[in-house]
Amino acid sequence: MILPRVTQCSANNAACLCGGPLCFYRLAKIGVRPVYSVRQRGFTILELLVVILIIGLISSFAALSVGQNEGRVADEEGRRLAALIQLAEEESILRGEERAVELESNGYKFSLLGPTGNPVPMDDGTDATFRSRQLPASVTLTAVLNGEEAKLTVGKEAAKDDVKDKKEEEGAAAEDKKNDKDAGPERLEGPAILLLSSGEMTPFALDLHSDDGAIYRVTGDFNGKVTYLGRVEPQSR
Repeated sequence: MILPRVTQCSANNAACLCGGPLCFYRLAKIGVRPVYSVRQRGFTILELLVVILIIGLISSFAALSVGQNEGRVADEEGRRLAALIQLAEEESILRGEERAVELESNGYKFSLLGPTGNPVPMDDGTDATFRSRQLPASVTLTAVLNGEEAKLTVGKEAAKDDVKDKKEEEGAAAEDKKNDKDAGPERLEGPAILLLSSGEMTPFALDLHSDDGAIYRVTGDFNGKVTYLGRVEPQSR
C-alpha cells in the first residue's frame, strides 16, 4: 500500500492523511512499533558440501587412529618379548641355569628347567620380570621353532572365584603325585624355546598379529642372538 507523501504531521494536525490509523506518530504514541519483513536465509549447496567434507575427514582420521593404536600395541608387545627373551638368555648363561619360554597363542611364560627337565615357573606371584604374561585381546602369537610351525594353544586363566578351588585341586594332585612312586617328572606342556646355559637356544621366529592385519616379528638363532625385526610383510619367513 502506497501512501501519499505528507510534508507535515503533528499531534494537533488530526486531519492530515498521515494522522490516520497507520500514522507512525500515533502508533509510536500508543507503544506499537511498525513490523518490517525479515528475509530468512538458508544454507547454500556449497556450505553443505563443506560440512559433509569435514565430517568425512574427521571419520577417516578416527578410523586411522584406531588402526595405528592396534599396530602400536602389537609393536610394543614385540619389543617387550624380544627384550625378555634376551635377558632370560643372558641370565641363564651367568647363573648356569637352563630355562624355557613356554608359548601360547595368547601369552607366554618363563620356566626354570630342573635336572630332569621338569619346568618350574619363574613367577613369584608379584610383579616379577619373568612372570606369566597375557597378550592383549587384539594381538595373537604364532611361532616357528626349528623351522617348523608350532601348534600353539590358548592359555586358560582361572577366574578369581575359582582360585581357591584350583589351589585345593593342585594340592590334592601334588599329594597324589607324592604318594605315587611311579609318577615321572613334569614336562613342558606345549611348544617352548629352550635357553641353555651354554648360550645356545632353540631357533625361532615369533609373529605377533594385530587385528588390523599387521605382523611384528621376533627371531632368535642357535647362537643365542635375539632380533626384533618390527613390522614385516605376510608370508616373509
